[in-house]
Amino acid sequence: MRLRILTFIFLSILLLTGCTSNASSGHSSDAKQDVTLDDVFKKRMNDEGLTLTNKDVQFDKEGYLGKKFGIQGMAELSDYYNYAFRDAEADFFSIRVVPFDGTDSWYLYLSRSADYDDLYKKLMSDKSVPLFASAAIPRNFYEKGQGNLAMATIVYY
Repeated sequence: MRLRILTFIFLSILLLTGCTSNASSGHSSDAKQDVTLDDVFKKRMNDEGLTLTNKDVQFDKEGYLGKKFGIQGMAELSDYYNYAFRDAEADFFSIRVVPFDGTDSWYLYLSRSADYDDLYKKLMSDKSVPLFASAAIPRNFYEKGQGNLAMATIVYY
């Protein structure tokens, strides 16, 4: 698992760094940046127009029903279908996301449509993958007292 996290960090750094032109010497050089997981998370949040995180939502789920939030962590397939999701297995697959920041895990539900077929296959083969997701707790899938359960709307892995 440590290797997967390091791989995710390395790939994130590669995506966020690059070559810049040095006009005075006419040479290009590698831009030196110290990119952290927090930097990657903030960029994804900004790119998706999100202001809420899983930390914001977990203690006031009713207050944030229907509002999108971001979550980043290691994901694995799950068989957890409970509360309003208990009959959703035919239409959705479940993943458990353990956030990198150490906060409580979330169960996200993704449509079994072709949109997430590659992620499902990757989770089946690799067992866990680092990901960023935009998610929301739909009003029609909320039951008072439920845990951290939400529908994923956008997933990067």
